[in-house]
Amino acid sequence: MQIIPRKQQRQTGSGQQALTLRDAMNQLFDESFWDPMRFFSECSLLPVASQQWQFLPSFDIAETDKELQVVADVPGYDSNDVSVNLENGVLTIEGKMEEQNEEKDKRWYRREASHGSFRQQVSLPQGIDVKNVKCKMKNGKLTITVPKTQESKPQGRTLAIETE
Repeated sequence: MQIIPRKQQRQTGSGQQALTLRDAMNQLFDESFWDPMRFFSECSLLPVASQQWQFLPSFDIAETDKELQVVADVPGYDSNDVSVNLENGVLTIEGKMEEQNEEKDKRWYRREASHGSFRQQVSLPQGIDVKNVKCKMKNGKLTITVPKTQESKPQGRTLAIETE
């Protein structure tokens, strides 16, 4: 019996290119459309390099004709743990919570009480009354009221329409 050698076909490389293109398309669709965690990129618990979790308060910022109001959710923090500074139109809110003294006789099965620090900044628009900014803390909500100056308050009037 004689073995007949098989003719080798020359590959042009298009198969490899198609595979690479297919892999790229799969990766694009996997990252863009099918990642269920993509909606949570702005979550208020963000992992940091040390595999610990860093708390970042969520903010609500509202504006009326007379003032801006910034409300930060800082549960577990009291007014002694939080500082607010306003410099060059940037509102900086910092907080630090120390770990409570742990009782040595307890056996912890689960412990989720948090400690740590945060720092958030909010850029404020022009025309704010820096001298009359007020801060109030109640039930884990920090409310910062920023009055507007007279020049920045909307001024208007109704104009008469003349007919010819």
